[in-house]
Amino acid sequence: MLKRLFIILFLGFLLVSCKDTGKKIEGYAFKTSVNGKWGIVSADGTTVLVPTIYDMEPSCVVNGMFTVPDKNGYFQLYNINRPQQPVTYRKFIRIGYFFEDVTIAQEDYHSPILIIDKSGNTVSAINYPQYDVVIAHNFSEGRALVVTRDNKYGFIDTKGTFIIPPIYDYAYDFHEGKSIVGITDKESNTCYEAIDKKGKVLIQFQQNNILIDQYFGDGLLMYKSLDTGSNGYLNSKGDNALSLPSNITDCYQFEDGYAVVQTDKGSGLINKKGEIILSPSYDDVFIAGNDRLFLQKGGKWAL
Repeated sequence: MLKRLFIILFLGFLLVSCKDTGKKIEGYAFKTSVNGKWGIVSADGTTVLVPTIYDMEPSCVVNGMFTVPDKNGYFQLYNINRPQQPVTYRKFIRIGYFFEDVTIAQEDYHSPILIIDKSGNTVSAINYPQYDVVIAHNFSEGRALVVTRDNKYGFIDTKGTFIIPPIYDYAYDFHEGKSIVGITDKESNTCYEAIDKKGKVLIQFQQNNILIDQYFGDGLLMYKSLDTGSNGYLNSKGDNALSLPSNITDCYQFEDGYAVVQTDKGSGLINKKGEIILSPSYDDVFIAGNDRLFLQKGGKWAL
């Protein structure tokens, strides 16, 4: 697992793709050793698509939609109910997940950033000369994080309208109604806040010398102390809600009441009281939703 954090007050920011757990992933790609083809399996272990069609790895299935790349790196859009042929013959160099009924796409590196629907039709183009948008994220809770050429961050809605102008020096996707953003002053000091989907400030983080995660999970925000190395979680007011024992070296977002943690013996699960409910003895643990876990041990995976 890749854990993405930033340091309050003095660490830079790397733009990354972020998941939206408001819509569950409906299918995962898998490859068979029999013919080298790719198929899709659901989170409950049911084979959704037999591995007979695709030579290249499909994306995850979200909201019934997924993509498959060609040998030139361009993606085509598919509907899981009609997987034999793409829904459109348009190809995209970049395309997001359908966390909404629309997503972000781009046909070529120098072409406009588009909002497309499930049929691959253009809903609108993100074209604001005064802002010069160069990057856009997946939609999350009806908002897409966009970045301008001068590295300012803001948010658009599913029609491509700016709801929160690009005024931030740092920002993360919306999750549970909040986005964590930051503005840096002339002395290179950064104030981090949590805002709502209209840009209203909900929390001003006062803690110093800590790492915090990019978004809340189950109302809790993961942190790590740079002074002690200990881990814990802040609540929706920005106060400390849960401190974890020192043997837990890493922790991740809460989802459905549980969070993956790591010790020097392996990965396991805790509940919101901080109690171990799955012994940390696995090489990796991934919460798949619907009371399902992916567990890895000894190079093998189980559901």
